[in-house]
Amino acid sequence: MERCDISSRIPMMLMTFTNTFAETDDKPMFYDYEPGQYCMDKAVLTKGAKTKQAQFAIVCSPEKVTHWTDTDFLLRKIINPIFHGISMIILLIIAIIYFVLPSLRDLVGNIVTTITVCLIVNQAADLVRIFTEFSSHVSFLVADTIHYLSLLAAFFWLNSMGYYIWKTF
Repeated sequence: MERCDISSRIPMMLMTFTNTFAETDDKPMFYDYEPGQYCMDKAVLTKGAKTKQAQFAIVCSPEKVTHWTDTDFLLRKIINPIFHGISMIILLIIAIIYFVLPSLRDLVGNIVTTITVCLIVNQAADLVRIFTEFSSHVSFLVADTIHYLSLLAAFFWLNSMGYYIWKTF
């Protein structure tokens, strides 16, 4: 029987209890899994003169090996971050142009600059979400919150620009 590394997987506990001082001889509940997908262990609990024995299995999720030629890996971990970076660079160029040129520094130019900054923050938070998907729950939740708040802010500024255009014309 193979042993699995418990610290690197999310275990699901399956317990089969055998009580040495039980009144009935009921069969323990069990689940059938293929060999190699679980690790068996035995626990002995003693309290005074009474002892209880428990045999438990930790079901391990199979370790998935990803190769760089896998299409899903290429799209999610290589191509998507590259295009996020390109998008952030283009949005930064737009924000700099609207910020530097005096003829574009009116109300609409300031709104466009704010929208592009919100979208840059959105893209950066999405990049953090891509790379911390399975490592840290806290950073994933913070990045996810920033991602959605910045997207909400971009839509708010787009709405305000639409209202300004409606009032002007």
